[in-house]
Amino acid sequence: MGKGAVSESHPQFRGIYVGSLSDPRVKEELETADLILSVGGLKSDFNTGSFSFRMDTEKTVEIHSDYTDVFFGTYKAVGMKYLLPKLSAAIPKREFKCPAVPVKELPQIDMKEMVPQAWFWPRMSKFFKADDIVVAETGTSVFGALNSHLPEGATFISQILWGSIGYTVGATLGAAVGGGSRRVILFVGDGSFQLTCQEVSVMIRLGLRPVIFLLNNNGYTIERLIHGVKRTYNDIDNWDFSKTLDYFGGVAGQDKIGFQGRANTAGEFEQVLKKVESHSDKINLVELMMDWLDAPENLVKQAEASAALNRS
Repeated sequence: MGKGAVSESHPQFRGIYVGSLSDPRVKEELETADLILSVGGLKSDFNTGSFSFRMDTEKTVEIHSDYTDVFFGTYKAVGMKYLLPKLSAAIPKREFKCPAVPVKELPQIDMKEMVPQAWFWPRMSKFFKADDIVVAETGTSVFGALNSHLPEGATFISQILWGSIGYTVGATLGAAVGGGSRRVILFVGDGSFQLTCQEVSVMIRLGLRPVIFLLNNNGYTIERLIHGVKRTYNDIDNWDFSKTLDYFGGVAGQDKIGFQGRANTAGEFEQVLKKVESHSDKINLVELMMDWLDAPENLVKQAEASAALNRS
């Protein structure tokens, strides 16, 4: 939930900590630190890797909006708005150099095959630009987006606390209205999109220009991993998503529509990205065909942990 709150281009940015789902380097650095300052962290299930976080109380200071925990003591009515400016002013500034974070290279894949999750999210790091607003849907998208690097000034919008499926299409509309000239990029699954897709019509009517990446993996993959691969309630009717903008734009909206279409392979997707870039002044929608059980590694681990909690 804190992704984007600190610039990922800052030399002291180390990564995202999600308990046992974290990158091993990030996990070790945080859990072996001499002192941990936790600012506004919410310890929900998805935000902590099903409560697998390891922050030793004896060396952790938690600063929240209306109270502060210092090791085993709680100070009520001492919140971050009051404390952080004083803390920042009191700590002497010093030069500090972190060891460089290893740059993750794109995995080698067959460009004639479907777009794999393990390749897609690092590839998106190269698509993002400074000041982008990135919206990631609950499920595959929000877990996958943790494996992307945000450039300077980018904002990340997620809803991992309550896990509200379908919220992102409306959230993208709001971000595009309020974001001014900033580019808005939405990552949403086929199932989630079906819940709130009508907001695309408003985007077109208002002449907004988000880029929508619709991940078509034939149903609710996150739910398949948690509640049953072949359960019929995780199935959906497969729409022709590549024609979404035509349908919601109608005749009057055609001059506001940029690229819309489907990428069946990684090679096709690379060509599609070039077309999207050439229509930056209009709304774009890209349907990506993905394997129905392909998921980011951290989501697979989270699903296993969630399933174990449900069984217990």
